[in-house]
Amino acid sequence: MRYSSRFFLYLPFGILLLLAAVLSIYWIVASRELEKKLDALNGQAIAPGVTLHFAKREVGGFPFRLDAVMEKVILEVKRANGPMRWSAEKFALHVLSYAPGPMVFEAAGKQTLEWTGENAVAKRFEFQSASLRASAVRHDGRLSRFDLDSTGLRWEGGQALRFQGHIRRNPDADVLDFAITGDGVQVKDSPFGAQFAHAAITGTVSDADAFDALMTGSEDWRVALERWRARKNSRAETQTKISATNAQVSAKGSLWLDRYHRPTGKADAHVTLALPRLDFAQSDGADSLSASLLAIAAASASTPATVPISIADGYVRVGGLPAASAPPLY
Repeated sequence: MRYSSRFFLYLPFGILLLLAAVLSIYWIVASRELEKKLDALNGQAIAPGVTLHFAKREVGGFPFRLDAVMEKVILEVKRANGPMRWSAEKFALHVLSYAPGPMVFEAAGKQTLEWTGENAVAKRFEFQSASLRASAVRHDGRLSRFDLDSTGLRWEGGQALRFQGHIRRNPDADVLDFAITGDGVQVKDSPFGAQFAHAAITGTVSDADAFDALMTGSEDWRVALERWRARKNSRAETQTKISATNAQVSAKGSLWLDRYHRPTGKADAHVTLALPRLDFAQSDGADSLSASLLAIAAASASTPATVPISIADGYVRVGGLPAASAPPLY
């Protein structure tokens, strides 16, 4: 065989090896850059008002992904009455090495939410999930879509087969679309009964451009929310549907913020009880809103019962009666 023939025989393999070497070098450089960036961000603000902490990190995923796995992660968000902290035993982010695409997040182990409630009372919510994944898509340098999906969610006093949260910048209008859903939810001692087969809140937020700087990660969330609040007729239009053991509920309403940054709005809830004579005692605490809603529906002569809900001056009123507080968001 002539040398020229051998050259053309081995050329494809040589090109393949060269390509593999180039991609390997690219991945090594990219992974080291990611390591440096994570180390620089540890304990620092990753966006105005948001701080990241982690105890340990490891970067892998060769050759097609960059996978950053962190342990004992704390994400802290500043609030007027004290920070809100989300912590996880393990947290990972994944991106493709050689092509643009969504950034994927995963969390595992015990997770905790901590914040300061009304009257400076410390609040804590611990939970675990079989799977918790999220993804973020950027367009023109800013976040355009965020999706969260969790299965096998468990906490003290309840569980959910699946929980989802979605928000996106609508490409055809100046609004944010959002949806929050839960399936197979069980909450101990809930007035709605042993199980929520399905619960969903969907809707739109007007004046989406007020959040553009926030979506680039260059602005504090409170500044963006205040800009939105100051816009004339800025609103969040919501639809709520609940299918539970004791009742079916559907509601449409509007929400906005008053000058003291408190949620304000109104809605009409249409309630159909599973049994017309179910007894719902109006109570205090976390279940007071749902208990009041179902108690008024039980006393109504119509089916479904229409129950007005209003939020104003720091209170949620059901059928005109105070049922829960609505403190300032910031």
